This record gives sequence, C-alpha cells and structure tokens, in this order.
Amino acid sequence: RCLTPQRSEEYQRAIFLVGDSQAATLVPAFERALQGRKRFAWLSREGCAYLADEDLGTCQLQSLETATDFRNAVSAVLKDNVQEGDVVALISEGRLHLSAATLNLYRWLADTIINPRGATLLLLGSIPRLLLQVPALCRSTFWNLNAHSRCEQPFAQAQSPHTENRPAMANALATSMERVIFLDLFVLFCEPGRGVCGGMVPGTSTLAYADKLHLSRAGSYYLSPYLCPILNP
Repeated sequence: RCLTPQRSEEYQRAIFLVGDSQAATLVPAFERALQGRKRFAWLSREGCAYLADEDLGTCQLQSLETATDFRNAVSAVLKDNVQEGDVVALISEGRLHLSAATLNLYRWLADTIINPRGATLLLLGSIPRLLLQVPALCRSTFWNLNAHSRCEQPFAQAQSPHTENRPAMANALATSMERVIFLDLFVLFCEPGRGVCGGMVPGTSTLAYADKLHLSRAGSYYLSPYLCPILNP
C-alpha cells in the first residue's frame, strides 16, 4: 500500500523509491526535489532491498522467504501502477543492488515495465560507509578544529574491493538502455581533489550522517539538486 501513489488525476506523474533503510534516509531529498509537483510513493525494508534471487541471501534480519515475498510484491505493485512519465528509483546499502544478478533483474524491469510505458528507471549508487560509528565525533569544535579529519578516509579505502567495479557495471547498463539512469551517490560525498571521503556535507561543516550507514536530514537535503533534473525533466 505504501508504494501505491495516490494520484489526484489519472495521468498525474509519480515517483517510486524502493530499497532498504538507505531509501528511507533519501525521502527528505526526494521531497525537497519534488516540491509537491508529483506524487511520491516510497517503501523501505530494513536490511533488504529489491534484489535478484542470487542476492537475497545478503538480506539482514530477513528470512529468504520474506525477502522473496518483498521482492515479488514490489514487482507486482510496479507492474500495476507505473505509468508514462513516472520514475522508479532503487537503492541499497553497500552496492548490493548493483551486482550482476540484480542488474539483470533491473534490465528485465526496464524491458517489461519501464520502457514500454515510457517511464524512467533511476539506479542510485550507495553512499560511503562512515569511518566512525558516532558521526558527532566528526564535528570540529573550538577545542579540536580538525575533528572532521577523524572521519576522512582515502577514496579507495572507502570502497569494498568486492564491489568497486559495480558502479561501472550499473553505468554500462544505463548507457546501453533507454530510460535507465545511474546516479552514483558515493562520489557526491567524496572530494576528488583531496581524494578523500568524509562525514560532512562537502564544502561545509554540517554533518552528513546520522550513523555509520545512514544520512542525516542535512545530508539528504544536499542531494536534492542532483535529483531535481531527473525527477523533474
């Protein structure tokens, strides 16, 4: 029910956001980007995103049966509700959703639902994991002006060696198919010039994280300008 948009008009465009708990932290970003111009429906499942069979074993706190039911229910809702001009956005923690198997699931979704109906599939890259468990330790104070450096890590270190090639795979899928877009959120929280990823909204002294894995409201708002041209073409 949460993923069914309440359209005020039959052909009003809608945005769907689906994923694990990282999807929930993106809700402020989507709401600010949309400004009420389109209907917004979102669904997050703690520890489990919209994944292919081969990746359902990575779901935390979920049995394989529950994870499968979640995936199948999402597919059914999208099949029943996606219309022309809609956007379906997908995300998970740790780039789990960008594996070869799950990207094949997304290719199927694009071929059978997204493209035939004139919608858009938006694949979102996962954010980096914060170096420290407590984000407040990253905030600089009068007594420690360089506290933010506690949470900085080299770009290469911030990526798992098992998943570092997955953004390239997702980008390849996006460039090979119409109506598929890949937006890598990972790089938006890193500073290429310095080669580090940290805990602050880039260029500010504002904490971007609520905990090691999730964005703060400020961190989520930071993403709005990057979402706007995709959600409001």
